Amino acid sequence: MTLTFDPAGDFGTFDLRQNLLVRNPREAASRTVSAVRRSATRGDAHASQGRLLSELTVFHIAAGDDMPEPEIGATFTEADGAAWTVVELRREAGGARWRCLCRRRTVVAEIGEFATIYRAVWQQNEAGVPVAQWIELRRVPAVRVQPIDDAVARQADALSQSSDSARRRATHRAFFVERFDIDDNCRLRAGDQAYDVVGLDEQGLVESGLTVLLELVAGGWSP
Repeated sequence: MTLTFDPAGDFGTFDLRQNLLVRNPREAASRTVSAVRRSATRGDAHASQGRLLSELTVFHIAAGDDMPEPEIGATFTEADGAAWTVVELRREAGGARWRCLCRRRTVVAEIGEFATIYRAVWQQNEAGVPVAQWIELRRVPAVRVQPIDDAVARQADALSQSSDSARRRATHRAFFVERFDIDDNCRLRAGDQAYDVVGLDEQGLVESGLTVLLELVAGGWSP
């Protein structure tokens, strides 16, 4: 028996029937599927005082032999470029459709908020000891730096792809609007504080940006 997917008949109200670009975590290419999206709910993420917003929405897409299954961690991209990450999946309507709970996190930009990224260039001094010379790489806009909440950190440990040593060292997280190259040979200065980069936090991922684990430089630092 062939099961059909009829959004109008399966649920009474919906927001938008649209085409989505779907890419599963281990796939290089995206595919286009037809989907129906429910209203999104929005709230604060990581106790950021409204600076980092987390939105949840549900997409319904057809299921069948000719429809590759979506996976947890898949990216759904709408026509306007909004990217969502699948965090929960289940089949409904007798197996005829997938209910995909998706999350999107965004940084709320404010004019005048910047961080400066520096990279260490190591040279030996007269005693043969390596000494870091800090070279300014770039200024990045709309950054949110905040202390890591212990309860949130413990909850994320099991799923995080960050190394155990990086997570133990980290005192703060930084959320950026855009993605860029950064590693543990870098240092970040925001406001009057400086931080060493200890790793990337995939569990705290901002879909359209970057989340970085930091360790506060004790006693302050200036280049």
